[in-house]
Amino acid sequence: MNYMDFEPMDREEMMEYLREIEVLEKKIPEMLEEAYNGIEPEEACIYRKALQEKDTDGMSGYTKGMKMDNVYYTLLSVHRELDQQMKERAQELLQITKAQEKLDYVKRCIKKLPSDQEEVIVCLFVKKTKWEAYSKQSGLCRAVVFRRRTKALENLVMIYNSRFTGKAGKTGTDSTN
Repeated sequence: MNYMDFEPMDREEMMEYLREIEVLEKKIPEMLEEAYNGIEPEEACIYRKALQEKDTDGMSGYTKGMKMDNVYYTLLSVHRELDQQMKERAQELLQITKAQEKLDYVKRCIKKLPSDQEEVIVCLFVKKTKWEAYSKQSGLCRAVVFRRRTKALENLVMIYNSRFTGKAGKTGTDSTN
């Protein structure tokens, strides 16, 4: 599943997404840091490019002294390379921002559920608690836990997909989706 797509989800997609929330909460800040740190400083890029330039003697243009044309073309090359890096990072940051927005939205949707349903979603999907353990912990029989889980998922999908009203969306209850 591509988490960068911020579209309506059906029940199965929601369950899969819920199971990955903890991973996403750790992964998104790491991705942001990597994107921000992935751009080479201009000075380092100029130095690297200058060392790549060769003088007619075969010596490094930076240490031997460069002609004005070499300086101009080196700087032009550096700026093109940095522009490309910036475009790539901007695209990455857009995708990361979409992933963070989706994560925050799903969490807000979970908070809108009645407290018993919120607890079922968080325990069974986000924290990955086993049914038996949750049943004992909450003092409920497995059938009640199953019904709450089913109802909670239906409500969560409905709340989540309400953002997309007017768009062809998935409800999670219709077998044609």
